Amino acid sequence: MGCRPSFTFVGLIVAVFWWLGKKGAQQRKNEIIDGRYLAGSVKEINRFLKAKGKLSPLKIGDLHLVENSGTTEYWTAWHSGNSEKHRH
Repeated sequence: MGCRPSFTFVGLIVAVFWWLGKKGAQQRKNEIIDGRYLAGSVKEINRFLKAKGKLSPLKIGDLHLVENSGTTEYWTAWHSGNSEKHRH
């Protein structure tokens, strides 16, 4: 009778890991995870930004930055040589 609680505990642990694995597999199948869109390519992201009116002329490689974002403001100040105003 002493082994029965051990088997129950092991069975419970196996069930929890199985459930977590199944949930993870479902998330990998979904294109939208936690409210974010998982894009397949840089071109797809640029098209999305353009459609939303958020495409900045500034880019890193082929990826355009999001217009009016903090990153864009920092990038512009750094390239214009006016980065002193962004230092703390």
